[in-house]
Amino acid sequence: PATEPYMNISNSTEVECTSSAGVNADERTGVDGETGLNDCYDEQDTPVVFQTGTINTEKRIKAPAVTDYGIGDEVTYEVTVELGQGSVDGIHILDNLPAGLIYLSSSLTNITNITAQGGGALAILSSPAANTSGASILDFEIGDVVSTGASPSFILEIIARVEDVPANIDGATLVNTSSVTLEDPDDGSTVTVASVGSPEIDIVEAQLVLAVDGPANVDLGVPADFTANIENIGNHPAYRPQLEIELPAGMRSTDPTTLPLTVSISGGRTLTLTPGTDYTVTYSAATGRLVVNLISSNGFVDVGEKLVVEFDAAIDNGSTTTTGTALQIIGTTSGFGSQDSSAGPVTGNRLDTTTFNSGTLGTANSATGDDQHDDHEFDARAPELLIIKSVDLTTAQPGSTLNYTVTLTNNGAINAIVNSVTDDMDISFEPGTMTAPVVAGSAVGSATNNSSGGANGTGTWTVNDLVVPPGGSPVTITFSIDLKRPLPSGTVIGNQASADVEGYDDPIISDSNNAADDDGADTGNDSGDANDDDPTLTTIESAPILEVIKNSAPDTPPLAPGG
Repeated sequence: PATEPYMNISNSTEVECTSSAGVNADERTGVDGETGLNDCYDEQDTPVVFQTGTINTEKRIKAPAVTDYGIGDEVTYEVTVELGQGSVDGIHILDNLPAGLIYLSSSLTNITNITAQGGGALAILSSPAANTSGASILDFEIGDVVSTGASPSFILEIIARVEDVPANIDGATLVNTSSVTLEDPDDGSTVTVASVGSPEIDIVEAQLVLAVDGPANVDLGVPADFTANIENIGNHPAYRPQLEIELPAGMRSTDPTTLPLTVSISGGRTLTLTPGTDYTVTYSAATGRLVVNLISSNGFVDVGEKLVVEFDAAIDNGSTTTTGTALQIIGTTSGFGSQDSSAGPVTGNRLDTTTFNSGTLGTANSATGDDQHDDHEFDARAPELLIIKSVDLTTAQPGSTLNYTVTLTNNGAINAIVNSVTDDMDISFEPGTMTAPVVAGSAVGSATNNSSGGANGTGTWTVNDLVVPPGGSPVTITFSIDLKRPLPSGTVIGNQASADVEGYDDPIISDSNNAADDDGADTGNDSGDANDDDPTLTTIESAPILEVIKNSAPDTPPLAPGG
């Protein structure tokens, strides 16, 4: 009858015969006491089976059979082919590679009790070209085979890579199927046997979120600690991410790379990364951009891990910074890859292309991020130091003693750290007469006093390490000194003190408390005008100058005695 491939073919036969022992049935069967010889049998209906060979095939992902793959990851599929006893001609394995995968290579493994017909090892006779993109049928020709023992089988391994194509995004699913074709032993036509199993893989990607955090207030002259937390809440490692921080105008003069800066990983691995080996850091004062790049094989953020960058930044020194100035630090993490490229470029590595500050900044300071961008807002705080110098005599006689008071008042929100206050005496003072300065309202680190020193040799003093508290409670420095004599009437004697204050590049110069001393130039600060620094003046008013004139007239007669 007509057959289908791999049918069991059976045959039954009827035989007519005559016993050699005679025609007597009893003789044949041995009944009624006869010796029987049964040499002729009835119909034999036991089937005779001819098995031409069978094929079973299964498709799966090679163990360990993970199903999550990132862009650029390689996935190995196995097509297992099991044969029955016998031979099979014209075997081809057809793999339906889905779009999003690219074929790399193939090989035969686990060859058991099977060879090529005619002898020789089983081999792939032809295969697709490497780097064949998906959405295509891959044809692997095995050819004619024959079994050589029990349970003949082999496995075809197919290695593909997840492509960096737009459709491959987090959550996408790729399904792979295969089949085996062979020649029908009856008529040579092609028979297709579908593989059992349609393995699926899910595309996964890293998802980094950034949170920039720090203090609510930053004090002038005191570097503040900031933290950038980069957390991977995705499903794949992020390799070699970059962190870019932009410091605001008013915080760019001090290079953060010269201040404490650490980079660490937590939440899975616990690592403190090494500068120059695991990461690089650069800074541009022109843009305020601090950039940290991870570069080593340790430089990735695994699923659930955090990359923590701790850095310091300082408000620029200068007298223009005032309490309440609102400042903002902006950050973005970007540039990470789907593959480890620490040893060099990797084919198929998808790089993040997020640009700086292109997302939504946080509306509230928080240690938890929601995207690759974040900011931290804070207020600057600075001392507002006023130095007023007064004198008890605005007019004086030569040789008079002048009593001076230098008053330091802080109207800011934080302590004013005064490194030093210095006063150098005018040339109109008498050398050796200046008294040592007396400080009230603050502890003193140290003080120097030279009553014959300074540029004019008439005296100079310095008081170091004062703290002027906020809230208007003053610190005073008092001293006295004698004027020279004689001095021309109308001589104007000026005197100013200067203070070196933490957080300020330029010294703060004292201003006179006497409105009459205003010189019309605004170059410092005082209580009445924040930009004024008039010297404290004393004018010399000497005693009247007497002039004696003696005349004699030639016509005057000489005086007589007693006249």
